Parts: sequence; C-alpha cells; structure tokens
Amino acid sequence: MNTNLTVQVISLVLLSLSILFGLGRWRHLNLVDLYFLIVIIFFGLYGFIDALLNDLKFYDPVVFAFIITWIILLAIITWAIWHIFPAKNIQALNLRYLFFLCERTDGSVILIIFGCILALTIISFYKFGVISRINFAELEQFNIVLPYWFTSTKGFVKSSLLCVFIASVAKSAVKMKWKRVFWTSVAILAFALTATYGRRDALILVFLFIIFKFIRSKKNLLIAKNIILVLVSILLMFGFSNLFQNTRRMLSSSAGSLRSLASGKNLINYTLDADATLSNLRNRMVMWKFNYLLFINQEKAYKVVPYGMCLVKSFENTVPKILWPRKKDYDLDYEIASLYKFQLDDYPSNNFASAQADFGYLSIIILPLQMVILFFFLSTLIIYRKRNPTFCVLVIGFSLQYLLNIEQSLTDYFLLLRSIIIIFVSHGILTFIIKSTKKFGPNHPDIFKKLVGY
Repeated sequence: MNTNLTVQVISLVLLSLSILFGLGRWRHLNLVDLYFLIVIIFFGLYGFIDALLNDLKFYDPVVFAFIITWIILLAIITWAIWHIFPAKNIQALNLRYLFFLCERTDGSVILIIFGCILALTIISFYKFGVISRINFAELEQFNIVLPYWFTSTKGFVKSSLLCVFIASVAKSAVKMKWKRVFWTSVAILAFALTATYGRRDALILVFLFIIFKFIRSKKNLLIAKNIILVLVSILLMFGFSNLFQNTRRMLSSSAGSLRSLASGKNLINYTLDADATLSNLRNRMVMWKFNYLLFINQEKAYKVVPYGMCLVKSFENTVPKILWPRKKDYDLDYEIASLYKFQLDDYPSNNFASAQADFGYLSIIILPLQMVILFFFLSTLIIYRKRNPTFCVLVIGFSLQYLLNIEQSLTDYFLLLRSIIIIFVSHGILTFIIKSTKKFGPNHPDIFKKLVGY
C-alpha cells in the first residue's frame, strides 16, 4: 500500500470533514466546535503537505490511519460529552456571544493592555536584546541572564496580544468609520507583533479573523466573497511564512537582529522566496509523526506506561519558583523520550501524544475528561463574570491561545489554568479594593472601575 497516497487521501477526508462541519455548525459555533475544527484542520493540512513534500515509504499506512482515527475519536468524545452539559454553559461559550462580549469591552482598557505590551517589547529589545521568543541558548553565549520578573511577564505577552486582537477586530465592526479605521489599525499592529513569535501564532489570528467574519455573516457562506477571502488569506499566509522563515534568526534573541535584517535582502524578496518555507516543511517533524513514533515504541514496551507521571511533573512545572524555590523543572520531551527509549529531540508535542504517553489507551477517558473540565471551568467563569467584559475577554484570549495552538504539552494546560486563576484573583482584589474604599470617599479613576465592571 502506498503510504503517501494513503496519507493524502485521509488528509483530504479530514479537510472535507472540516468544511462540512463548519457549514453545518456555523450559526451555532462555540468554543468546543472551534477546538474540534482546528484539530481536524491541523492534522489534515499538515498531513497532506507532508505527503506532498516527503517520501513516507518507511511509515506503515495502517498505523497512520489508526493514529488519525484515534485522535479524531478523542476529539469527537470531547465534543459529544460537552454537548450534554446544561444549555447555559454551552451558550456561554457560543462564539457570537463571546465576540459580543469582546465588542463591549472598554476600549481604554484594551489600549492600556496594548500599551503595556509595547512598553515591555521595547524594554525587552533595548535592555536584553530580545524581540519576541527567548532564545536561551543564544543568550548564554553572550552571558546574558534574564531576571525572573522578565521571563515570568514575557509568558503572558502572546495571549495578551490575542486578547487585544480579538477585541480590536470585534470593535472594528462598528458603523462609525473613524472607529473602524482606528480599531483595524490596532488589530493590524497586534497581528504584526504576534507574527514575530512564529508562523503558527500568526495563522491562529488569521483563522480567528475568518471565523469572526463568517459567524457575523447572515448569508450563505459559500458565496464568492467568502471564497475569495479564504483564498487571499492562504496566499498571504504563504507569503508571510516565506518572510518569517527567511528572517526568523534575525527575530530571535539577538542584539544585532535589526541591523542584520536591514543588511539582508529587502522584505519583498524575502516574501517571494519560498525555499525556506519548503525546506522547513520538509525537514521539520510534523505532529502525526511524533504520535506515530510514540505509538510504535509504546507497543514495544507497553508495560512502562507511567499512568500519571507526566501529569504530575507538568503540574510541578507550573508552580512559580517564588512559591517553591527548590522545585525541579522537567523537560517533558526528555522524560517521554527516556521512558520509551527513542532519540532525544525537540518533538512536536500535543495533548493527544502526551495523554497517550502518560495513560496509554486510558487516554480515551483521561483526555476528554481533562478538556471538558477546562470548558466547564471557562463557561462558569464567563457566566458569573459576564457583567465585566474585560475579564471575559482576557479569559477568552488566553483560552483561545491554548486551544488553537495544537502543539502543546500537558504543562501548557496547567499554565492556562494558572494564568486564568491569576486573572481571576487580580480582578477580585481590585474589585474588593474599589468597593471597600468607596465608603471612605476616594475618587477612583474611571479606568479602574471599568476594569472591574463596577
């Protein structure tokens, strides 16, 4: 059996399924639907591209089919369990409702958040030579040690940018022309900053923008205007991928990065040069191959399934060192590679692989349960804090960053929960301060009242 042909056919089936699912659910699309949709698109798209560019004759097509079927089955079970929850929880994660909350968010609060991101980015570059991602290996060569406050704060930037982007896109839909232009400009700036972090991060924003346009449409989705929008978005993303792959070394942690960028080819040539993108797609291990490698090695040594070891170590990774100074940080890729005896490398981790590595076939229970708990937690927070759109937008943005970036580890799951708890506690403290001191007569700035929805 030809493996390349099998992968291409299955990938096309997944992409077709994503179109049918999107057309069938677009009027009632919710966050869980979006998660299901991105899983299908991600594995279908990258699988198809991989089969076009690489020779897969050393991979068993039957095993590939099993792995993809297993992944989709886990996603379907998660989707099905969620839709037996109370209607109010399901409605709380409806995308139309979430974008409505984004539109209601106070603009001044969004601009303050964006201003803080810009300030941190400027400080990051001029003080530490870091533009976007932190390249610790390169910083060690220059004997640069980043302070704890910086590395901790930097971890919130990407998710905060996504919050700014979705709020700006929602606000740009208003009828007043000058407001539309202003918020469109903010959204473009947020996209530009996000794009420096990577191709996948930019793709997430483009995907959200298309979804936003579709769910606001009251007409048939299969009209020429929408088809053209998708095609133009694909072309623009391919051009951006070329630009990013040709400049990614300059955008990493390097004090001379901007000078390197200025001294190279011009940006138009970078955008049109597809060699770096094609080389990256050929050489980088796609996600299904990591799941494949894990499955093959797990079948050889099934008795070593740790049943929760990775979950516990992932939780330990998310405990702040300020609370646990002597804690040990674990590299889950290293832990899994050591456990299943395959070569140590930077593998494309994902929830499906992590759950399979940690629980074996019990992942069919553990992973859907883990995701449903997350969705219930998010919906409950939005239900009880719907009077404060700013809080809801922050929760939505951080959640979308996790859910739509499929290449995540178990640690990222707990990092999301930690971030939401920090947002919740900070919001609660600020609300308490404003309400408890109101009777003493201080005139609190309006911005603080808007921030807590008071």
